Amino acid sequence: MAQNFGRIPSHKYYVLSLYRIVLRNIPKRCCSYAFQYEIKKNLSRQLTKHKHDKSSWSVYILLDKFKLLNSYLSEGKLQEIKNLIKPLRKTSKQLKTTKILGTLTDLGDNTVQSPEEVRNLHILETYIKQKQDLGLLPIYVPKTYKINLLLPLALNDHACVNLYNIQQKLEKGSPSARMSYTKEGRNQIWFVRSPVNKGKRQSKKLGVLIRQERKDSQKNVDNLNFCEAKCYLGIT
Repeated sequence: MAQNFGRIPSHKYYVLSLYRIVLRNIPKRCCSYAFQYEIKKNLSRQLTKHKHDKSSWSVYILLDKFKLLNSYLSEGKLQEIKNLIKPLRKTSKQLKTTKILGTLTDLGDNTVQSPEEVRNLHILETYIKQKQDLGLLPIYVPKTYKINLLLPLALNDHACVNLYNIQQKLEKGSPSARMSYTKEGRNQIWFVRSPVNKGKRQSKKLGVLIRQERKDSQKNVDNLNFCEAKCYLGIT
């Protein structure tokens, strides 16, 4: 009897590894949050749908498309990715993000949007949704009004909220900074913690230093174990 490919360890390991690589590449190569979500949802749905496939040819075609998607992401070919997932969207139910993508297309064009444009459109959609929930805007708003009238208001409202948050932080007093350290072996590596670097990625130089100290500490431990083993065996 034919066995499900999902139960074959080597196949499962390969698919999951490729899946993790694709998920890491999506935010790196695609600026549009809506398009990122569309790719992830299509990918997740296809993996679930074909989880119990027994046809080797079907699995081969899907894996080929999977590798092609990763290749397009690595090369930043977003239009090719749209063409690749378009047939998948036509044969499935409409996603909630399809409405978002439609809105983004109406407001701009079909070209790849810059991070600034994506950010502004996200602020605009949030602003419109909040006003509609309060009954201050109708359900349908013409795109001309959105761009020429509501977008400046949305950006101003967003900026005012940011300024208010900054004011609240300043009223609490000046931001504090402190020294912290991480211990690797017998050594302590000191660094500064402050609001400036809060939530940011670790410094590359600090990361290199920590990894080097970790390697040196492990090397000392290995040398010590080696010497103890020689003493125990009576080897000089």
